[in-house]
Amino acid sequence: MLLASSVSLAIAEEIAPNFTLTDIDGIDFSLSDYRGKVVLLDFFATSCGTCRAEISRLRVLHEEFGDDLVIISVSIVPLSDTVESLRQFREDYEMDWIVARDTNGVSWSYGVTSTATRVIIDQEGYIQHRHVGITDESVLQDEIYEIMSEFGTDLNKDGRVDIRDMTIVAMAFGSEPGDENWNIIADLNDDEVIDIRDITIVALEFGKTV
Repeated sequence: MLLASSVSLAIAEEIAPNFTLTDIDGIDFSLSDYRGKVVLLDFFATSCGTCRAEISRLRVLHEEFGDDLVIISVSIVPLSDTVESLRQFREDYEMDWIVARDTNGVSWSYGVTSTATRVIIDQEGYIQHRHVGITDESVLQDEIYEIMSEFGTDLNKDGRVDIRDMTIVAMAFGSEPGDENWNIIADLNDDEVIDIRDITIVALEFGKTV
């Protein structure tokens, strides 16, 4: 049987609704716990063939981004997807991330009308992308990398990447820890040296609105 490719939906800037759930290990968590990281919400059901096909793609993302990306798989059919069945499902499909049942109307608050829906939320809690159906991991990777890149280069956290952000790096250029102009957040490539490569990162994003 052929599976339909995903539909990527345009998203107007909106804050992702906060929620609290209990994962299948009995641990309570809230979306707000992960502010500062990119979050991928995966709305699924164990009976959904498309959802099962998507797990391997989510696994690629988990391996690619590690702790920088929080993946939360939420079953939207909590009556049939019990804690016990989801634990077995997690083991069978090697889901090494958060798995929970939607016992708090989360899918409703996100307007989810179909399984195999994924929502990508940025570090400041805004919904950036939504996909329904099979989505190639390269599409998700590109979107996540773009979010991470833009957030990292907005050094003065004003929602824009512009000359003021480049100035922060330029002032720290060639300086060392303890110097008057040293600013550790200007070390964008995390090599413990602030140099022309860091300025280049900002320059590439110059004038781009986050």
